[in-house]
Amino acid sequence: MTAAIFFSRSVIDELTELAKSKEAKGLAYIQMRPEGPASPINKFLGDELMNKIIAEVGAKTGDIIFFGADKFRTVCAALGAVRSKCAEILGLKDPKKIAFAWIIDFPMYSMSEIEPGKVDFEHNPFSMPDGGLEALEKIEPLKIKASQYDLACNGFEILSAPSAITTQK
Repeated sequence: MTAAIFFSRSVIDELTELAKSKEAKGLAYIQMRPEGPASPINKFLGDELMNKIIAEVGAKTGDIIFFGADKFRTVCAALGAVRSKCAEILGLKDPKKIAFAWIIDFPMYSMSEIEPGKVDFEHNPFSMPDGGLEALEKIEPLKIKASQYDLACNGFEILSAPSAITTQK
């Protein structure tokens, strides 16, 4: 069993500034310490909600839970940067390894952040909907997946293509 690693206040401050650089207003967290959960926003969450969050993610002593509240894309960008920095801090990134990932099941549409209430293309307007053109008539727009995939290497997209297989019904 390895010893728990706790982030210092200066590391958390660095991660908060990183989140802010991605247009977040801050970085919410709960740190699981031996004496119990610690969070500067507990006064806003309350014990009941904080314990619900801890239970939902299965956090244990030594863990830290980062989360945000903002526009979806802002939170994704901020937490993505924080996740990557945490992996670097914890030595989880090995620069000597090549890691590939197939990215599938892209949403075809999402709600526009520019025009509230408008459905817009999420990723690639030139993709076929998964399930073919019939999906446009039978499936709610926000539930349609795009028939495409990306191949990423060490976090960088190196290939994107339409999928030859349509599976959604």
